[in-house]
Amino acid sequence: VQLLLEAGLDPSAADDKGQTPLHIAIIFERWERDNERDASTFPAIVESLLKHDASTRFEDKEGRTPLELARKVKSSDEIRFYLRKKQEELTDEFQQWRAQKE
Repeated sequence: VQLLLEAGLDPSAADDKGQTPLHIAIIFERWERDNERDASTFPAIVESLLKHDASTRFEDKEGRTPLELARKVKSSDEIRFYLRKKQEELTDEFQQWRAQKE
C-alpha cells in the first residue's frame, strides 16, 4: 500500500461499491481475523492511508463511512482509534452537514 501511495494512488478513490481503500482495509482486517489469520498489518495500513489524506467521510453504497463500518465489523481498537482521531479533525461545517443528514 505504501508503494502505491508513493506512486500517486488516490487514497480516497472508490470502487463500484463506493468503497475506498479504508473501507477495503477494514473489511480485509475482519476477514483475516475471522479466518484466524494474522491481521496485525491492517492498523498500519489504515494509519498510512490516513496520513496520505484518505477521507473518513466518504460513504459506501450502503451509506457507511469507514468508522461506521469499523464499528459494525468490530475492527481492532487500534483501527477505530485512528479513524476516530481523523474524524476529530473534521471541520464544523462538515459536522453540521452530517447532523442534518442523519
